[in-house]
Amino acid sequence: MNRQTRIIILSFLLFLGAEETYCQESIFNGLKSDSKRADSFYSNKVYKNALDLYLSAEARKNSDKQLNLKIARTYFQLKEYANSSLWYGKYAEISNKLSDNDIYMYAEALRSTGEYKKAVAYYKRYQIIKPDDKTIVEKIWRLSNLQYLLEDSIHYAIKKVSFNTAGSEYSPVYYNEGLVFVANKKALGGIVKIDGTNNTQFKTLYFAEIQKDTIDGVTGNSYINIKEFGKEVTSKYNTGPITFFPGGEKMIFTKNSEYNQEQGSRLQLFIAEYKDDIWQVVNPMPLNSMTYSVSDPTLNEDGSILYFVSDMPGGFGNKDIYVSYYKNNNWSKPENLGDEINTPGEEGYPYLHNSMLYFSSNGHGGLGGLDVYKINSKKIATMDLVNLGYPVNSSFDDFGIALNAMGTNGFISSNRENGGFDDDIYEIEIDLQSYPLTIRGTVKYKELSWRDSQQNELLKNAELLLIDSNKKLQVGKSKTDSLGNFEIEIPYASNYTLKIISSVIGEKRVKLEVPQNRRPDSVHDIVIVKNKLDVKNDDSENLN
Repeated sequence: MNRQTRIIILSFLLFLGAEETYCQESIFNGLKSDSKRADSFYSNKVYKNALDLYLSAEARKNSDKQLNLKIARTYFQLKEYANSSLWYGKYAEISNKLSDNDIYMYAEALRSTGEYKKAVAYYKRYQIIKPDDKTIVEKIWRLSNLQYLLEDSIHYAIKKVSFNTAGSEYSPVYYNEGLVFVANKKALGGIVKIDGTNNTQFKTLYFAEIQKDTIDGVTGNSYINIKEFGKEVTSKYNTGPITFFPGGEKMIFTKNSEYNQEQGSRLQLFIAEYKDDIWQVVNPMPLNSMTYSVSDPTLNEDGSILYFVSDMPGGFGNKDIYVSYYKNNNWSKPENLGDEINTPGEEGYPYLHNSMLYFSSNGHGGLGGLDVYKINSKKIATMDLVNLGYPVNSSFDDFGIALNAMGTNGFISSNRENGGFDDDIYEIEIDLQSYPLTIRGTVKYKELSWRDSQQNELLKNAELLLIDSNKKLQVGKSKTDSLGNFEIEIPYASNYTLKIISSVIGEKRVKLEVPQNRRPDSVHDIVIVKNKLDVKNDDSENLN
């Protein structure tokens, strides 16, 4: 995920001890030194280095019980919630003195590992301390009513894309018959640049072309020609996520500013245009600052409204979502979207699809980690947030959604497989059909003779037999009425053929195309062509 680049310059002090120093004292000094260095790493947010030193000190049986607490906190910052929960549990066994923030983080870690009952108990402890925190009330209610996040799970399907690696891939956006996404920059030799937060390589942009494949009548995606994208404008540190203006010839992208010894480096937004077969930076966004970060841009359809993420002063939490409008050739002063969306936790990865604003949050009630929510961007003050539920969301971090024009297919990022900073991209099918499904329609036929008549006639009182084409088994039947209307129940998802028997047309078979996604109407027409050949042939027509 996006992480602000931090460059830490460490000074190592060499302690010289006399030869006669007792071995026990040397070990104690070594443990103390490790712990002190680890504290320094932690305060500078170099969490992986801090963790290694804390674990090293603990392995040498350091009697400092605070080590368990420090290890738990560090695992939490690394998003390794199972380990964080484990070490918080170890500390709780020997001490009940958890700080307010530790009680909250322990509850969050428990929620992210699916230990919901125990998480509720710790949220309730925190609620005693913060009785006016409405997000805690929401989280307790949500974990006590998880069935509402599971009831629509049959309408979603999710699977990993083929180009995921052992590194991190996330925040895909549609672009030119493919996807642009963020991933670890592949090392081609020489010095590998490392993000000190988690000791992983810095991130950059890649492109994958989407190729449609059809196997056994089912259409799916494969991904080819994967290559680095826009490398002319990327940062030597982190680059991405991005959003495109209409037409795809212009984009806003996130990257680290140059490092400043006093202020460090901040995430900033830049505009680039595609000119002379390369991407060229045109302008930095006027929203940028060296005292806070701005990132994760998304634009509306005409490029006049920008949503983004920032930790600028005056927000509700660690990172909030803001909006800016392009008027009179200028971007307006950022407006915080308010506490209906932003919380004391973390909000990020906004994505605008038509008027629906999708974003991720760990501050609202959900399954755990970052969950994806949606709300009508034009009615934020009057509409309730909708959690997309399982399986789009999990107890891990789920974020960076992108949808096709119809909103029936898309992609999402998640670390649900391995946790931590091992993010992968998943393809999602949305609003899938549920079964049993009743479909209705009309059966018609037309004569195909030397006159080539185009007039469709109603096929009355015809027998309809539903055949499972995979099992070669009849699984349902019906009849048309005096107006050619029919109604038939589809018992489950499969490939179907409808056998139609009538004295007018004899016997015909049609391939029954059941929509993969739900539609507001379920009315279909079947048109049978009656020709001068044997009426009992197996020629197939499609259900439209």
